Amino acid sequence: MKGMKGALLALVCIASATFGGELRAESIQDYAFGETLDAPGHSPWYRLALPEAVYRQATSGDLRDVRVFDRQGESVPFSLELRKGTPPVNAPVALRIFPMDISPVPGAVMDDGWTGRLLLQSKNGVEIRLEGEMVDGLGSSYLLALPESLAEMTDIRQLQFTWEKPQSSWQGRVSIWAINNPERSQTWYSLKEDVPLMDLRSGDDRLKIDRIQLNATLSRDGTRYLLLNVKGKAPRLTGVSAVPGEEEARVAPVSITPDAQRVSDKEAIWSWARPQPLTALQIALAEEGTLPVIVTWRPDADAAWQTLTRTLIYQLNGQASGTIAMSGQRVQAIRMVPISARLPAVLPKVLGLRDGYQLIFNAQGKGPYILAWGNGAARPASLPLDELIPESLRQSHDIEALPEAAPVAPVTLGGEARLGATSEEAQRSRWQTLLVWAILITGVLALAGMAWRLWREAKSGPSSH
Repeated sequence: MKGMKGALLALVCIASATFGGELRAESIQDYAFGETLDAPGHSPWYRLALPEAVYRQATSGDLRDVRVFDRQGESVPFSLELRKGTPPVNAPVALRIFPMDISPVPGAVMDDGWTGRLLLQSKNGVEIRLEGEMVDGLGSSYLLALPESLAEMTDIRQLQFTWEKPQSSWQGRVSIWAINNPERSQTWYSLKEDVPLMDLRSGDDRLKIDRIQLNATLSRDGTRYLLLNVKGKAPRLTGVSAVPGEEEARVAPVSITPDAQRVSDKEAIWSWARPQPLTALQIALAEEGTLPVIVTWRPDADAAWQTLTRTLIYQLNGQASGTIAMSGQRVQAIRMVPISARLPAVLPKVLGLRDGYQLIFNAQGKGPYILAWGNGAARPASLPLDELIPESLRQSHDIEALPEAAPVAPVTLGGEARLGATSEEAQRSRWQTLLVWAILITGVLALAGMAWRLWREAKSGPSSH
């Protein structure tokens, strides 16, 4: 029994010593990678655009394992800041849409019996005369205009189309021209040519491409109308919405290149060594063509695939499909599966976009300063900007006006073994758990021993008569 008490007392002493210890101060060798920084001039603060390697190799998506050290290996105060803010998104505007009746223009007849000129008329009385290249292969035509309640709309970035429900799959191409005032001028200029639209069905699957990229401005005094032409056996359009451009993007994204793997002609996977909080994907075909695909993603290598989108990737006449928006979720890999097609001989190029950061650090100690990253045991150390540069000093030391530090050369630090390091808090937590279980088990054994001893004493005692 004394042995049990001694063991229990020893465990309690070990637990007290372990629980009460102080955390060890980190050193520069706790980090896997580093680069010396060139900090020109003399300034109390410098700013640094983080190199792509930091985003690829940091152990956490929030970059908690980024540090700056001085020449003596002492860490200096710093703040991680988004390079710009996030803009609001404007709502689409439904344009007025006027189907145009097409008829030949009377006049000189060509050798093939055709005048080479066409007259487009809408029910609201607008007439448009077309000739030359614009009439080649002309299909269904529509006149687009702002709603009466809206005098001006700036920075249109997309047009979104709706159409009657088709009886079967269809594919078409649209071209768009613009004119300032068709009542006074017949001079049209091209905005887009032969951009694909489609509505494909295969069983319960549906692939609908109903948007095109566009840079235009509509106004009563400027570009007043858009002329839309749809080639192919397309259903009747029922609506067109103008999607305005966002305000100037206030977050400067960085692109992170993944490793590509062709699984088969029907599947390819692009993965990042470290999961990334992606805000968008860029997918580009290596050659001209179109490729309808299903894009899925996963947060970790052992996680299930989740559907991101069904879309059309294209590269036609110098025009390319746009980015695929994401919401900053953790992404370890994406997978692409063609719809009723095969992957091209050269895999599409994929880039992952994430928010870019700049690091502002206080130039304490002596240089050269070292940017370090890659430590699985690191805790967040970025200070709020107000604690690094007081607001009262922001006018004389504006962040965007601070001198820029730049990476110069890599330095040898703790190496890749530090990527899998465990924090002292996590180690302590595991020890705490083990010690608590050991104390509990020892206590149970002690109680069992006491019970056994009492039973033996009762059994060996004098018998009563």
